[in-house]
Amino acid sequence: MKKSLPECRILFDVGGTFLKSSLGIRGMGPIEDTFASVPMPSAGSAAEIIDSIRESLRIQTENAARLGMKVTDLAADVPGPFDYASGRFLMKHKFATVYGMSFYDILGDDLQMTFMHDVNCALLGHIVSDPALRIGNVALVTLGTGLGFAYATGGKIAKTPEGAPAESLWNQPYRDGILEDFVSRRGIIAAYGGSEGIDVKEISERARKGDTAASAAFESAGKCFAEGAAPLLKKLGIGHLVFAGQISRSFDLIRPGIGDALQCEISVSPDIQGAVFKGLAFI
Repeated sequence: MKKSLPECRILFDVGGTFLKSSLGIRGMGPIEDTFASVPMPSAGSAAEIIDSIRESLRIQTENAARLGMKVTDLAADVPGPFDYASGRFLMKHKFATVYGMSFYDILGDDLQMTFMHDVNCALLGHIVSDPALRIGNVALVTLGTGLGFAYATGGKIAKTPEGAPAESLWNQPYRDGILEDFVSRRGIIAAYGGSEGIDVKEISERARKGDTAASAAFESAGKCFAEGAAPLLKKLGIGHLVFAGQISRSFDLIRPGIGDALQCEISVSPDIQGAVFKGLAFI
């Protein structure tokens, strides 16, 4: 009797610059030594985006063959707007050249696929990795180019019928704009009085070297976040808030601005990429 091969699924993390992929075991996590990253600029041509998706599939299919494993399906996290039921791109600010196209159009329909919003997926990864986050109401905030938000109650992700996070922070009215204007990459750069010639990483480096204006820019982001997010966090009864994303690497500079205003436990994700792949193994 022929012995069946161990099963795995392909994991796709679709960002705005790269498509990161791995093999994974459903209900467990990613498989070591299968990680790959393929450039996939969100402003690229349709051909560039399609080629990146197909190349990532090829790499992981070859990894499965190398490990003697059978690929059963594919799980992908994708930013919105996106049709998570059909796997169809609906963004006009990113991946505009493939608007209306689905992963099935690109990869064919031989492989079953499951899709999840990227911030929801990151929160799921943290929840399955930490039993303490399965109790009560918890939320995840991603700080980067934008301001992402997702929350869960009793370990269950709160989603809209379309699969997006049930609540959002980025577009909360704040001062003369929205919260994301002040708590994001552009918000910190603006608070520092900088321009596109300087990025958040450099501002954080200056803050650590004693640049008071740089420190003040991060503290300002923390204060704005606390003021703008507090009403929603209170409404949702959030007891634990996890910060993740590129800018969260400088959370120690942001924390003084938040102070005790949020009245909930706060932690910083130790590995957002790992959490995303962990989440993909569980969707």
